[in-house]
Amino acid sequence: MKRVFTPKQLAERWDCSVQTVRDAISSGELPHFRVGRLTLSYGMKSMRRAQKRSDVVSA
Repeated sequence: MKRVFTPKQLAERWDCSVQTVRDAISSGELPHFRVGRLTLSYGMKSMRRAQKRSDVVSA
């Protein structure tokens, strides 16, 4: 089973704002799904691919 993360968890992990993660989700760079009002992103492989495709995290 894939691990899933909330935008807040990803922002903490990537040391960026929650809005940056939401922007990546909105642009399609980061795969996601919704459960009711909660947005979740797929596991680590998807996160790494998204991070490599785009500089989601500001260095």
